[in-house]
Amino acid sequence: MTALPLSKHILIAGFAGLILLVPACSKGADTDEPVIIEMSELIEKDAVTYTLASDTAFTGKAVETYENGALKSESFYEEGRRNGLRRDYHENGALSFTVTYIKGNYDGQLETYYENGQLNGRETYANGVLLTVETYYKNGQLKEKGQYNEAGETGEWEYHFENDTGKMVLIYRDGVLESATCYDASGQVDNSLPDCSAY
Repeated sequence: MTALPLSKHILIAGFAGLILLVPACSKGADTDEPVIIEMSELIEKDAVTYTLASDTAFTGKAVETYENGALKSESFYEEGRRNGLRRDYHENGALSFTVTYIKGNYDGQLETYYENGQLNGRETYANGVLLTVETYYKNGQLKEKGQYNEAGETGEWEYHFENDTGKMVLIYRDGVLESATCYDASGQVDNSLPDCSAY
């Protein structure tokens, strides 16, 4: 194994209180643990991620921390592209963002969270293509819901006003808005609502 410069090492306290010098971006020959490196030690060139000290596309786990040492993000790479789960965290330790990559593209559900743990938004992807979106107010109430096709927004989109005071329903066809209707809290049509004035 090629020796790493001192700046690439981290200090780990041993059970006996000894301090051992261990390479930060290495793995043992007899373990399946991934290479772990600080995000600041990576650089992206032409959509491929490398370590600053190498021309080899990075494979392993990259982490980022806040100034207080709390984990800020963790991502997995394979041959220079994000592959697998990525998680970001608020400074209080609560999850803020999660998504799965396949060969550099979003795949499946992307979710974001408020600091109180409440879901902020959810998007669904297939090989990097956005299919559906939902967003929520901080109190958990649905704010927006809709879907996409290759041309843009499609079908029925719902926009719910805060505190359940009503909603607006927009109908799209291939990215083009065809109609907009507003409803009050009782479900009656009311296009005079302030949020409907633009439509």
